Amino acid sequence: MGFLALILALLIDQGRNLAIRQMVIERLELAADALRRLTDVGGRMDGWKAWALMMFAASMSAIALDWFAARTHVLLQFSLHVAVLYLFIGFRRFSAPFTAIQRAFSEGDPSRAFVILQAWLRGRDLEDTAVLASGSAAEDFDSHAVCRQAIDHALIASHRHVFGPLFAYMLLPGILGPVIYRVAEVLLSRWYHPSTEARAEASVLSIEDSDRHRLAAQRGFSWIDWIPVRLNAAGLTVVGNFEDAVFCWRGAVASRATLAARQADSAASIDESRAILLATASGALNLRLADPALEGHWVSEGFEWQGSLPDPSGLRSAVGLVWRNAVLWVSFFAILTMAGWLGR
Repeated sequence: MGFLALILALLIDQGRNLAIRQMVIERLELAADALRRLTDVGGRMDGWKAWALMMFAASMSAIALDWFAARTHVLLQFSLHVAVLYLFIGFRRFSAPFTAIQRAFSEGDPSRAFVILQAWLRGRDLEDTAVLASGSAAEDFDSHAVCRQAIDHALIASHRHVFGPLFAYMLLPGILGPVIYRVAEVLLSRWYHPSTEARAEASVLSIEDSDRHRLAAQRGFSWIDWIPVRLNAAGLTVVGNFEDAVFCWRGAVASRATLAARQADSAASIDESRAILLATASGALNLRLADPALEGHWVSEGFEWQGSLPDPSGLRSAVGLVWRNAVLWVSFFAILTMAGWLGR
C-alpha cells in the first residue's frame, strides 16, 4: 500500500498544486513560533523541552490517525497515506524556481536568473511578478556563483522535501516517518533561521535563551536526518560519477573529523548533512558546488576537489542527477514492496 500511495501522491504533486499544502505548512510554522515564545522562559532546557513536546504531539497524532484509519477501512488508511505524502513530499517546492533560473539562462538573461535566485533564497513568492521585477539587473554578480547557489539550494531542498521524508516513510511504520521529518524540518527553519516577523516578536527574549531553541532544533533534526542524508548521498554515488563521488564524500567526512579532533566548537558549526550532500554531488557531477567558506575549510584540512565551475549546463546535469536518484529509490521501494507481497 505504501508504494502505491507514494506513486499517487507524486502524480498529484506533478498535476496540481493544492492550496492546502501551503496552508498546513503555515499552520505548523505558526505552532512552532508560538511554542518558542511560550517556552522561552530562561530555563537551561527550554529548547529541548519545546522540541520534544512538538515532536511528541506530532508523533502521537500520526500514530493515532493511522491506527484509526486502519481500524476503520483499508481505503481510508490508503487515502490518509496519500494525503500525508502529498502534503509533505513533493518536487514543487524547488522545481519551479530552479526551472525558472534555467529558462532565464537559456533565454540569455542571466540578470533575471540572479533576481529569481535571490527571491528564492529569501523565500519570496515567485508567482508574484512584482517580486521578480524588484531585483536590480545592475547588481554585480557572477554567473558561475548564481549557478552554484542554485544547484546547492536545489540539492538541499530536494533532500528535505523529497528524499528525507521518503526515506523516513520507508524506514518507519505508517505515516510516522514523513510527519516527524517534516515537523523537525519546520522547527529547524523557524528556530534556526527565523523570519523577520518571528525575530521582531522575539526581540524581548535574550539571545542566550533564543540560542537554546536554535541549537535544540539543529541537533534534533541532525539526529532524525542522520540516516536519510547518507542514503541520499549513497544514491548520488550510484547515479553519478561513482569514484569521484565517493572520494569527495570521504574527503568531506575526514576533514570534519580532523577539525573536530582539534576544535570541537568549529566542527560543530559546520552543517555535516549539507557538507556530505554538496561534496557527494560535487564528485557525482564533477563540479565545485561548495561555497567558499566550506571549500576553504576542506582545503585547510587537506581535502581539495578540482572540479569545474558550475555553468548553465551544470544546471541541466543537476536536474538529471536528482531525477535519476529519485527513480533509483522509488524503484528500490517498489522492489521491497513486491518482495513483501511475495513473502506473504
